[in-house]
This record gives sequence, structure tokens and C-alpha cells, in this order.
Amino acid sequence: MQSQDEPLWTFFAKVRRRWVTLAVLRGSARVFGSVGVIVLVAVMVDHFWLPTGISLIALALTAAVVAIGQTLLIWWPLRKTPSPRQVARFIEEQVPEFEDRLASAVELGSRTVRSAVQSMVITDASNQVQTVQLDRVVSSTQIRRAIGLCVAGGIVLVTALSLALTPAQRAVDAASLYAFPETVRINVSPGDARVMAGGSLEVRAQVEGVTITSRLIHPVLQVESGDEWQDIEMRPDDGSFQFEFTSVRESFRYRVSAASAWSDEYNVTALMVPHIDRIDVEYDYPLFTRLERRIEIDSGDVYAPVGTAVTLTVYADKPIEDGAMVLSDGSLIPLALRDDTTLTGSFEVSADDAYRVTLSDNQGLSNLSEGQYFIRAIADLPPVVRILRPDGDRSVTPLEEVTIEARADDDYGLERFEIVYAVRGDEDQAVPLLGSTDLTTRIGIYTLYIEDLDVVPGDFVTYYARALDVNRAKASTEARSDIYFLDVTPFEQEFVEAQSQSQGGDGGTGLADLTAAQRAIVVATWKLDRQVEDSRVENEVRTVARAQDELLRSLAQDDGRVKWHQVERVMEHRWILQFAPWVSRRRHWTILRLTRLFPTRWRH
Repeated sequence: MQSQDEPLWTFFAKVRRRWVTLAVLRGSARVFGSVGVIVLVAVMVDHFWLPTGISLIALALTAAVVAIGQTLLIWWPLRKTPSPRQVARFIEEQVPEFEDRLASAVELGSRTVRSAVQSMVITDASNQVQTVQLDRVVSSTQIRRAIGLCVAGGIVLVTALSLALTPAQRAVDAASLYAFPETVRINVSPGDARVMAGGSLEVRAQVEGVTITSRLIHPVLQVESGDEWQDIEMRPDDGSFQFEFTSVRESFRYRVSAASAWSDEYNVTALMVPHIDRIDVEYDYPLFTRLERRIEIDSGDVYAPVGTAVTLTVYADKPIEDGAMVLSDGSLIPLALRDDTTLTGSFEVSADDAYRVTLSDNQGLSNLSEGQYFIRAIADLPPVVRILRPDGDRSVTPLEEVTIEARADDDYGLERFEIVYAVRGDEDQAVPLLGSTDLTTRIGIYTLYIEDLDVVPGDFVTYYARALDVNRAKASTEARSDIYFLDVTPFEQEFVEAQSQSQGGDGGTGLADLTAAQRAIVVATWKLDRQVEDSRVENEVRTVARAQDELLRSLAQDDGRVKWHQVERVMEHRWILQFAPWVSRRRHWTILRLTRLFPTRWRH
């Protein structure tokens, strides 16, 4: 009975061997090819990405896990040998004419007791398989092709593994560094450092104790930021690694890590030169200004009248040992410490200037302020004085009363304000106008009684207003108004008679014109004496001198008609010579020209 089944089971065994061999060859080709591709991809990633340390280890582990997974995925289904039923179905798929005879024979062959019909079915299946060539089920060509694919895949795998040897070795070495950090020694320079704020700092690290390359492990610079450490990649440089801080703004701690090894922690101290946070300016004004003490917050520039006591309060951004004001001429005004970060200093405003502040801290660092601060001395302007009424020269009678109203303006106040008058060129008579010196504008009124001046028709009374300011920081400044004339004339009926007599007495000599011309010259000289000397004033002085020369020549030409006693009559009033003391030395020669018109006894 068994001899009848033997051809069937022998055929099944041969088919199984070929089928398994083909499956194993194909699986091996797939494994070799896919693993080779995986390794090649890992090598390419390593070449272009250049991973180090943990990244390199992670890449190697990922490639290994993927390769092992792919191998298991392919080979795991091949672990079981195909059963007779599976072999029968495989054969029937390749040889359709069996028409399920092999599957039925396998089913009946597993039974220990068979009927005659069952034995006939098995015998028929055995006879059928003897007529089928083994190559029809699993051909030798398929096996040879599978062997070729397997060889090709093996070549790909061997090539990939040969390329991966160096990265794999580096990954193993890196893993060993993480596993045994005591074999690594990290030398860091400069270690602890002191750097000027804003300066640069280069940190270098060299890993010693193992033979490694820059591709094996990449030291990482870690900088403390708050409660955390921030990683900064270092750049390979001639066997070591370096990173440069281009601008150190504040102090910090740092360290270098390589694999699982750490360097010591180092401190970088940013040396901050002291800077000015703000400057407060306190003004203690002179008494004459009547201004209250004032403080300007965060100013620095000084604007004050001459004589003002100024106190500077300088606030620094760090503890200070000493400081000073440096004036534009290089002189120093020391600043005293009020506390660790505050300094004070005082000076008196005397002229325009500028200053900087220099500060020195306890680390020996000093700094001269970048900004320059100005000291501006506000000028005390002279008073402005003017006559309000009468508003010009006028004629008065011997019994008339003349009300003179004057006004004076000054920026801080007036020490003295008065009306000054003179009769016939005699000594000046000053009448003080009462009022508070605190006022910056004062108006005074004085009534001049002509009959009390002992004048007669033909006399002259001159008047003007003058004021003295209250500046105590320098010489007080006196200012005067324009000068005006009161021409004493007789009463109306007497004036007409006097006029007729005057015309007859002149004989056409123009004595009245002479008087008017001299008065105009005196007024012009008065005004020139009140002006600042400059080129324009010098031109005006020359103009007045030429007018005097013309008057002198005119008088010389009319010498036959103008009698000297008539000139002396004019000069009896002496209102011309009274102005000579008021004129400066440089202008005095103009007045001296006036005296050439008159006898020697009047020149003195």
C-alpha cells in the first residue's frame, strides 16, 4: 500500500525543497537589497548632515533598527515548512489539470483506514505526478534568477557595509564616550575672564584623553540663561573648537560639554564703565533777581544769571568712588559722594562755559561722559529809560509848571530811578523817583516849577531820566533817556517884542540858527555816548564832527556879521560845555571842536 503512495510523497518532497529554496533565495535578495539601501541612506545622511555625538549614535541606531525590522519582516514568514496540503495546492496552481486530485489524495493519505475508492484516488494521484516534470512546478530558471538577485543584493549589502564602516566605528566610539565619560578631558580657555562691556571674547575647547575626530563628537558651549543653560554650537578650528562672543553686554557663566563629559563652570565678568543716569540742576539765584530756588530734574545744561550758585546732583548707574566736572579749559570741579551712586558739586555761574562729567568706580574704570553740557550765563540787560511826557523840546514861560513823566524797565529791578535837570548848564539836580526796587517796570512823575529856578527869558533848562539796575554780581549799569530842552520865553506880549528886537539885533546874522545847530550837535553827541562803540558809531561820530566843522567854517565866513559878544551871549547858558564829562575819551575830541567857536575863557 505504501509503495503505491511513495511516488506522490517523493514528488511532494522535491517540490517542497525547490519551493523553499526559491522562497529563501528571493527573501535573501530582498533582505540584502533593502538592508543595503538602508545602510547607504544612513551613510549619505552622515556625509551631508555631519552628525556628531548623540545625533551620530541616533543615526546609527535608527539605521540598525530599520535594517533589522526589514529583515524580520521578510524572513519571519519563511520560518515554517510548507505542509503537504500547501504543497498540493501550490502544485495544482502550477499544473491546473490535476483538478484537485493532489489535495484530495493528501487528505485521504493522512487517514490510517482507507476504503477501496480512497486507495484508488491516491493511486491515481501518484500515477499523475509521475507524468509531470518538476521544472513545470518550480523551474530551474526561477531558481537561477533568484540566485542572481540574491548575489546582487549581497553585493549591494557588502558595498553599503564597507562604506558604513567608518561612520559605524565613529558611532561606536561616540557611544563609548557617553558610556565612559571619565575617559574624556576637556580643556577650556580662557576660563574665568574679565571683559570690557561691549568687547569680544573667544572661547576655545580641546577634548583630550581619547583619539577622536571632529566628526566623532562635537563639543557644545553652554551659557547660563536664567535658570537654564543655552546650547551654542562650537566651530572646529585647527584641532580644537571655538566660539566668539562678538559683544559681551553682561556677566554670565559658561561651560563646555563633550558627549556625557563636562568641563568646569567658568565666570565671565563684564566690566561696565560707569555711566550717567541723569543730572539734576539746583539753582540758588542771586538776591537781586528775587527768584526762588529751583531744581531741574534730568537736565545737565545750566542757564542762569551771573552770580547764581548751581548745585549739580549726578546719578550713576553703578557704585562710584569719585568724580569731577571737567570744564572746557580742562580745569576740574570735584564732585563729592553723597552715596554709592550719587555725587554732588557746586559752582557759581560767571561766564559761558561747557563741561563734561568724569566718573571712576571701585574697579579702577573711569569714563568721561560722551555728551557735553552747557553753562550759559544769562546777561543782566541794562535798564531801558525814556521820557513819556513832555515828548520833546518845548518852550515854557518863567511862571510855568512842567510835569515830567518817565518810565524805566529792567529785567530784575531798579536800585535807583531819578529825574535829572540842569539850569543854564549848571550842576545837575537829581530828583529821586520813589518806588520799590523789586519792580521791573517803574513810572515816575515830577513837576518842575520854572519860577523856582530863577530863570529869565532866553535861558535853557535841560532834563532827562536815568536809572541804575540792581545787579550785585557785577558793576551796576546806568542808563539814561534822551535829553530834552525847555526854552524859557517871555509872556506872549513880551515874546513878540523880544522877537522883533532879536531880529533887529541880529542884523541877519542867523544867531538863532547857530543856537539851533549847536543844540542839534549836542543832542547827537549825547545819543552817541549812549551807544556801544562799533564801526557804525564811529561813522556817526565822524558825521557829527563834520557838522561841527561846517558850523565853524560858516561862523568864520560870517565873522563880520556875527559879533563875539553875541556868541558869548549864547554861551552864557553854558549848556554845551556841560556834556563834555559824559563823553568817552575816544569821542571827547568832538566836544572839543565845539569849544573852538568860543573865547578861551569858555573852554575851561
